[in-house]
This record gives sequence, C-alpha cells and structure tokens, in this order.
Amino acid sequence: MSRIAAAIHCTAEDRKELERLSKSRPDDISLLDAKKLDAPRIFSSAQVTDSYLLALACTHGGKLATFDRRLVMDAVRGGANGLHLIG
Repeated sequence: MSRIAAAIHCTAEDRKELERLSKSRPDDISLLDAKKLDAPRIFSSAQVTDSYLLALACTHGGKLATFDRRLVMDAVRGGANGLHLIG
C-alpha cells in the first residue's frame, strides 16, 4: 500500500463515525452575527468560507482542522481556540 493510500485508509467503523459527526453539526450561524464574527477582519472573498467554518466550529464547541496558515483566526470570536493547524 502506498503512503498516500495508507494515509486515507479507514475502516468501515471510521467511515460511519465520520458520517455521524458530519451530520451532527448544524449549519445555523450567520456571517452577519457580530457576536461570532468581526466582518471587517475578513478582507477577501477567499476568507469567507474559512471564517464561516471556523465560526461554526467555535459555536458548537468543535475545531476546524486545516492546512491553511493564512486563515484570519481573529476574524472569529474565540477563533484561536477553535483552530487546529495540520502539519
């Protein structure tokens, strides 16, 4: 098995758990909610999705795992606590 295949290999139980987790996170926040986001800190359209996902994770006590070190975490209230940088 190649290193890439080994890295993405997961068992049926792992897939079921990932599916369960993905369904358990509601998509229920607004980018316009000043209690969650500091919209003026979002400088480009490229940052909108990442900021929204980080705010969503923070709202629900989760973490956003990302490789993106350019994410503006201070655009999200408590963003530093909800961010997990990979690698």
